[in-house]
Amino acid sequence: MDGVNYLAGLGAVAKNHKGETVVVAVSTFKSLGDVELSEAKAVLWGIQAAAKAGAASVILESDSKGVIELINNKRSTLTETFWVIFDILEAKKIFQNFKAQHVPRMCNFLAHDLAKLALKKSDPYIWLDEFPEDVLFLFS
Repeated sequence: MDGVNYLAGLGAVAKNHKGETVVVAVSTFKSLGDVELSEAKAVLWGIQAAAKAGAASVILESDSKGVIELINNKRSTLTETFWVIFDILEAKKIFQNFKAQHVPRMCNFLAHDLAKLALKKSDPYIWLDEFPEDVLFLFS
């Protein structure tokens, strides 16, 4: 989060069935600091990137337990996050298989590093198969 410019960075990674990274996506949005909303927007951005890559099946992993519970209808909300979750539920319909699961933050470090990188970019980017050096550096 960039509290000065009121921006949140979004980072998403998609891997194939072999565990190879095939899509990396970064973007930003205006934010007043709502972490759950930021996590939900990152999930939606990741789903959109996976769709752009032509994925048929998705196993979504997020370290935001609250967002995963919302996607899996284990919890509800009346906040702005509701509308992002609604968009996620609609977007997931294009996949043949879709599963959302919670993972520990240490398993999701690349997405968080990409979110930080997003704050340095002026535009949203989705890279398919070939990645710029500043992204490749995060893989190491």
